[in-house]
Amino acid sequence: MRFSIIGNAGGKTSHDGVLYCVQRIEEMLMRYTSHIYKVPVYNSFLLAYEFLNVYNQVEKGLIEQVHLTNILEEFTESFEKDIVVKEHFSERQIKYFIGRLKGNSIHEQRRTMHYLIHVMSEYPRWSKDTLKATVKNPREKKKIEQALRCYITMLINMGYNNQYIYNECKKTFANKAVSIDNFESFLDKFTGIDNDYEVYFVVDKKIEIFKSILEERLNLSFETGELDIPLKYDKSKQVCVCIVETALDSYGAAGRAYGDFDLFMRYYRFLGNREKMKVVKNCYVVSSLRGKSIVPIMQDRHFYSKDYDDKTLGQNSEWVITHLLKNAAQNDLYRIDNIIRTHNTAISSLDINKAFLNLWSVMEIIGVDEGESGSSKIRQILKNVIPILKRNYINVIVHEMHDYLKGNLEEHDYRALIGLIDEDGTEEYKIACLLSLKKYEEARKKACIYLANYPLIRSRMCQLYDDVFKDKKTLITELQRYEKRIVWHIQRLYRVRNAIIHSGEAAENIVPLVEHLHSYVDEIIMDLIYRMIGTQGLSTVTNVLIDAQVYMETIINDTDEKNELTIDDIDIIYSIRS
Repeated sequence: MRFSIIGNAGGKTSHDGVLYCVQRIEEMLMRYTSHIYKVPVYNSFLLAYEFLNVYNQVEKGLIEQVHLTNILEEFTESFEKDIVVKEHFSERQIKYFIGRLKGNSIHEQRRTMHYLIHVMSEYPRWSKDTLKATVKNPREKKKIEQALRCYITMLINMGYNNQYIYNECKKTFANKAVSIDNFESFLDKFTGIDNDYEVYFVVDKKIEIFKSILEERLNLSFETGELDIPLKYDKSKQVCVCIVETALDSYGAAGRAYGDFDLFMRYYRFLGNREKMKVVKNCYVVSSLRGKSIVPIMQDRHFYSKDYDDKTLGQNSEWVITHLLKNAAQNDLYRIDNIIRTHNTAISSLDINKAFLNLWSVMEIIGVDEGESGSSKIRQILKNVIPILKRNYINVIVHEMHDYLKGNLEEHDYRALIGLIDEDGTEEYKIACLLSLKKYEEARKKACIYLANYPLIRSRMCQLYDDVFKDKKTLITELQRYEKRIVWHIQRLYRVRNAIIHSGEAAENIVPLVEHLHSYVDEIIMDLIYRMIGTQGLSTVTNVLIDAQVYMETIINDTDEKNELTIDDIDIIYSIRS
């Protein structure tokens, strides 16, 4: 990832916290960012709401009570560490509420959660105030990170489109001065108040036969007046129409406009078995308060890809197919092909519920053994996919850091940094050594000099050594923390799957949930393929699943000492040397 926001802090280190913030926003909202660094789906306040929603499902007998226990575990850990909560509750109060939740019946837990939601009703404003305060102390990057995660999660849950937040951030800071004043002005844009938007979009000219109905029922206007609409279309075959919508941002307005229009067209298509009338992808949105913008009108597929060129993709595809045909067991070749087909069906779907279900189906194809009848599907999935994600965690961290360093440093600085690493191996392996070995402390300091305009990368490099790689016990603790997080999240995705199947209902925050699920699925599929056909030559999906379980058991048993990591440990932890 190459950051577009490096800003101009005018040499003021006091603005380093702001630059960290805006780079982190760019990262967490970038489509192809790994799930490890994406914006979280929940904070403490939202977890309390989730508990109540799941409580209602348990009461109706739709899901097992154990799901409440899972949410409660996640909530108590989040509530105890929440930087926003700590500013409004004393340590004694926090411990009291955690004790009250843990020591009572689920009915009493529900009552307590109701109360907490009431007393935390100002959490959206609190999170904004906390972020404004913490960003003024640039040395406290961990606190800035915590505050930012609470706040951006809150914005998206309120209804702001993540692409709108991303674009506003780039518009405010790319190639412009980075200052605390500018950052506060950026935050103040998100008032939580709806605005009126005129949404202009282009449709098939045949729609004019319904002109009077659409004007009367949808307040659709076929008159654009003298406004210069910057949308290219064939006026002999298409017409530009307008709907006024109320929304938090231009993306929300566009989505509502399409939803209103498509409501009529759905019944038209059903009653007459007609083909869908085409709507041009982009629309023009105008607001007297928010200005003008061109945004997609149809729901985005919410899927992403790194910017590989077609030639590289073609070469990679040819290599994978050739080696699968050569090395994969016959039944597993069909299984992988089924996985790929299901994945591609998901990413081509405009219906986000169907996309979610197809991605979840991939998890079941990989993780569920029909012969293991004594275990539920979710238990099998957790048993089989968690070790893969856990094994990949460190590799993903190293890969992302290598990608960031190579993409943002000047070529001569990057080469100089790589030259400081003595060990032989790929550049990515050398970055693993840089992050992990105590002897490269001075090299990390040198890297920080090169990264003067990149506080996010600079801070993460230092924190990774201190919080993950400082010694073997720290590494194991981090892997266990990560495992808890993904177990909670995959259980949540399973609940969403059940809600869609049984009632047709999708979670309000379905978009970030789909993005997280897609990131998990891609990571797991790539691991399966390359371990089946790579140097390990494991040949079958089952072999890869078992190998991940054996590997993680070995790591935990062999590194349970408080000793610094050695090069031998790195050779075990990272499978990226050659």
